Amino acid sequence: MNSCRGVCDKYKVKKKQRGSYYEEGFKHCPTCELFIKWDGVVCPCCHVKLRHPRRVLLLGGHTLSYLLYLFDSCFTMENDDAPSDLLKLLDQDEKLLLYMKQKKYRPSINIESVAITDRRVIFRKPSMLTIKKSFTDYSYADILNVTIDKGPLRSTLNLNLRLDGSDLLVDDIPNDEAQEAFKLIRQGIDNARSKFTV
Repeated sequence: MNSCRGVCDKYKVKKKQRGSYYEEGFKHCPTCELFIKWDGVVCPCCHVKLRHPRRVLLLGGHTLSYLLYLFDSCFTMENDDAPSDLLKLLDQDEKLLLYMKQKKYRPSINIESVAITDRRVIFRKPSMLTIKKSFTDYSYADILNVTIDKGPLRSTLNLNLRLDGSDLLVDDIPNDEAQEAFKLIRQGIDNARSKFTV
């Protein structure tokens, strides 16, 4: 049977006045009955698996945000279909070419998304825990240029607007979707320019 040999005293965490040990990233050994600061999976003293529940880490102090994140994951994040409130904005003969959402590295409630049609680019931005949503659309004639900044997994789309010369950034887009969006927007800009030059 495993027992405490005193090795863990070197990694023992001092008693905290406020907050949770788990929130700070410390781990608990059920055999030695103390919290330690240790990167390994098992206790360096008794070699028993340490308790470090991800559930406790995420829920600590952020219960509402995490529950809403789970709700959003079940009903929104895993479903790449365009939401009904956005589809209602499309004209009867307007064709949706691509719909994409931000894929952030951390849990997030307000996930921005972009719809690319054969006529325009529509930005959907939720707020107030997704209760409120704002929509902004730009025709291809209003967009001067589009660029893409690729990262290891995510990309940032940069749209240069004709009206005031400002840039509109859409970040945390998966690389494959960002590349497809870049091609579609570039094609839309070229088509809009050809109509004016003819």
